[in-house]
Amino acid sequence: MKHLKVVVNRPFDQVRDAFQAALPQLDDTGQALLHAGDIDRARGALEALPELSIFQSRIMGMCCKSPD
Repeated sequence: MKHLKVVVNRPFDQVRDAFQAALPQLDDTGQALLHAGDIDRARGALEALPELSIFQSRIMGMCCKSPD
């Protein structure tokens, strides 16, 4: 896993939307197959994943905000 830092001169919303439109969400099929003990199919699913995908997306400020 690699974390990327992208420096741009555009509003955050535009950049986020462009990434989300261009990159697929991480397919968790391989994880489910591993959990079920199907190692060969899990390996195939993991090897078929794209090189870059979105694992999770969140607004960090919302995670840290205390309830009112």
